[in-house]
Amino acid sequence: WIEAANGRGVDKTPSRDLDYSADTLHVTYEENGEIQAVAATGHAKVVARGVTSVTTVGGDQVLLAFAAVKGDTVLTAATANGHGSLEATPVADPRGDTPDTRVIKSEVIDINMKPGGRELDKVNTRAPGTLEFLPNQIAHHRRLLRSDLMSVTYGARNEIQSFHATAAATETYPSEDDRRRKRGSPVPSYTSSRLLDAAFDEKGQLRTMKQTGDFRYTEAERKAQSETATLENERNVMTLDAAARISDDTGTTTADQIVLDQATGDFDARGHAVTTRLPDQKSGASSSAMLDKSAPTQGSADRVTSANRNHLLHYAGNAAVWQASNRIQADRIDIDRDRKTVVADGKVVSQFQDQAKPTATVVKAPHMIYTDADRLAHYTGGVDFWRPTLTVKSEALDAWLNEENSDADSRLNHAFGDGKVEIVQFSPERQRVGNSEHAEYYTNEGKIILIGGAPQLKDSKRGNTKGDKLTYFVDDDRLLVDSAPDKKPAEPKTQTHIRKKS
Repeated sequence: WIEAANGRGVDKTPSRDLDYSADTLHVTYEENGEIQAVAATGHAKVVARGVTSVTTVGGDQVLLAFAAVKGDTVLTAATANGHGSLEATPVADPRGDTPDTRVIKSEVIDINMKPGGRELDKVNTRAPGTLEFLPNQIAHHRRLLRSDLMSVTYGARNEIQSFHATAAATETYPSEDDRRRKRGSPVPSYTSSRLLDAAFDEKGQLRTMKQTGDFRYTEAERKAQSETATLENERNVMTLDAAARISDDTGTTTADQIVLDQATGDFDARGHAVTTRLPDQKSGASSSAMLDKSAPTQGSADRVTSANRNHLLHYAGNAAVWQASNRIQADRIDIDRDRKTVVADGKVVSQFQDQAKPTATVVKAPHMIYTDADRLAHYTGGVDFWRPTLTVKSEALDAWLNEENSDADSRLNHAFGDGKVEIVQFSPERQRVGNSEHAEYYTNEGKIILIGGAPQLKDSKRGNTKGDKLTYFVDDDRLLVDSAPDKKPAEPKTQTHIRKKS
């Protein structure tokens, strides 16, 4: 053995190229003179030069172990104790494809070499530490992993193949290319979980990362949590599984599973999906007057997808969107916040609460399209319309809502029904049934107009009336009958059968 103060050693053979230095060097040799071990203590540093990278190990103490292989000795393992560090710096690629520099730091680092002793095989930390990726290309991201324990497996060319970490937390920073192009979020993202497993491609770039156990994610206003999260790095897509939840300054979504595009914020939520969208307070913000702009909008469905930064929302399967007592249900609901439209398909039920009274307007139909420009809800496919003491059946129905700042009691301003219209008004003392091809109902006046298709009104109190146009009022006995001149005076258009009092 040899021991030297302020020592420096050089070991160059066909199988290795090592430099090592420390305050004290203790070198042990085999009987045949081959090196057996090196103990470097105090400001210890070991540099191993390979074909594809330069690996530097440092710490308060570094131990190197060698083994005899075919008449030579090769480096088999190393241990860094106290302020340990392992830095793998790739050799520059003239094509510009230089991989990231990787730096591991921990109080204790165990290193195992591949056969031949020139490339890393596995690295384990036995104390809390960090793994940092320092980009050598402007398109790559700086990443930092903190964990209690980690195990790193290396592939060819000293590139990381996979790693496993416990009690893990990550930091990912925008790339230089992102900053120059002003793409994505300008702030770093953070994650944490009990376990973390990552896989890398042949170039040492992150391919997938799976985090399990109480996963948390933060990027500016955007936050996420779940039991398990899987990141597909090339697509920049994160899949949240089990008790998944995402939120930002526009609202919150929960589901059994949520697939999130981190670049755009678009998501696909599946299984018991529930959304809460907050009112947009910006001047001229895009929203729909079908539901109150000043209150949060909630929704639920078997599946909810969001696109265009939450401006396009699609609810599919047992879909519902509501605010307090205002509610829309259907098999599918689509909300376009830019065009200010709501489209509902399949078993549509809409309910709008009056402002001053505990009453509501309920409409059922197979299909509905609402456009905010004219505050018009268009129902087709066979429509059932309910108001207190009033029902309307028709093939199609157009309902106009009052303006948001209207002082009218009802959310409904007026409605037009077309195709086999039947209007039934009922009260304890009478029932009136109107039939026509077209009908108009004006909420504020309580007025009903019947036109087309031989309009008639059957009144249990006053008898039956027919005419070209019948106008009556739900709150009193007024009835107006209009008939066009007929070519046959003997057959008048207006016919009234008065019911006699018994």
